[in-house]
Amino acid sequence: MMIANHWAVDLGCDSNWSRIKRGLLAGLLLALLAAPAGAEYALLADDAASVELDPVEQFFADTGDALLGGKIDFNFRLRFENVHDEVVGGMGRLGAGHALTGRLRLGYTSAEWNGLSFHADMESIVAVDDHTYNDLRNGRAWRPVIADPEGTELNQLYGKFKWEGFTFIGGRQRIVLDDARFVGNVGWRQDEQTFDAGTVEYEGLDDFVFFYGYLDRINRVFEESADFQSDSHIVNVSYDGLELGKVTAFVYLLDFEGDSNVNDGNTYGVRFQGNTQLDDAGEYTLGYIGSYARQEEAGVMEAFDADYYLAELSLKKKSWHTTFGAGYEVLGTDNGMYGFRTPLATGHKFNGWADRFLATPNGGLQDVYVYAGTTLPWDIKGKAVYHLFFGEESAKAGAAHGSQIGSELDLVASKKLTEHVSVLSKFAYYFNDDAGAGGFGSDVIKFWFQVEITY
Repeated sequence: MMIANHWAVDLGCDSNWSRIKRGLLAGLLLALLAAPAGAEYALLADDAASVELDPVEQFFADTGDALLGGKIDFNFRLRFENVHDEVVGGMGRLGAGHALTGRLRLGYTSAEWNGLSFHADMESIVAVDDHTYNDLRNGRAWRPVIADPEGTELNQLYGKFKWEGFTFIGGRQRIVLDDARFVGNVGWRQDEQTFDAGTVEYEGLDDFVFFYGYLDRINRVFEESADFQSDSHIVNVSYDGLELGKVTAFVYLLDFEGDSNVNDGNTYGVRFQGNTQLDDAGEYTLGYIGSYARQEEAGVMEAFDADYYLAELSLKKKSWHTTFGAGYEVLGTDNGMYGFRTPLATGHKFNGWADRFLATPNGGLQDVYVYAGTTLPWDIKGKAVYHLFFGEESAKAGAAHGSQIGSELDLVASKKLTEHVSVLSKFAYYFNDDAGAGGFGSDVIKFWFQVEITY
């Protein structure tokens, strides 16, 4: 009841209420358009099935089926996030912050007509009290960062055309390539990252997939002023016809305007991922991932280059519903002056969930990690990850090459309560093992609990 009352008070504020009304109104209009009208149109179409239509009438009948015969998408996510951050607290104290936020996303995907379709969705994010954390635009700089600012926005709006193995998409869209290490939607945050882009994908050759995208604007998870204006090109080509796995080659030519041009860079790389059964019964499965990339300057940036490496092995035991794994990831450096950057990645997924390394240190980063994932009682999915972090090359004078700059323990448990409702609990603890090394002289503890409803 206390939470409900708190929501009621918060929603009474004009600024929040206006945002919510815009989001709900957009969703309501979509629902009214697609559900009742679609149902009525379907009945009329059935009644007229035996009536022969002239070409013009048939055209409007077909387009009506496509426009009104689509699918409504609904997603609501309520999340509590708690952070204790020594950087904010200072003098050895942990600065505290917490956020209770809700995100409502409503969307509509039309049916396909002659290869054409469209999708639109809006999202609205509200907080019970945005004074208890720093969302990077509410002026609470003395609080730890929880990057879930309030707001209502158009999340996606695009048209799609499919023809002879090609899929063309133009407009605001979600793009996730491979494991989202270089291009992703930052889906963990309440406001996901989307792209104003034109993309084309070709799947007309056996086992090959060709993807190209031109990025005009990157709509990031922060306020609109933090978005990137872009003149970037991304290419991703994969082949899945090998017995041992899938090989992917990629080229990401990133060119941003204004202050964001510090993220300019050309990245060329290759990735291989697969698995193989170790016994005839399929009890044991060995998984493996390897990746390499080279990054160089682009645009007005000074000359630099840095390398990226990833090697990971995993072993799955089927009867235990358990997977064990270990990996080594390196984001290289150029003499301690520049660290390998991935500005379009889903950064939270990598290098620890405490988000200490969303931006690569200038001295680079080595991440040695082990993990175990299993199915717990009551069909709860659980996973534990432990990281050891080292500087690739410290920019600090006199510091040893590859000095340790921290360790982290990550835990997560999730369960599907019903087909449409799931819950998740998550914990991260980053500990600096060598205070001051590499500029990461602080500890951070984070905890999350969320409920998500999806239709």
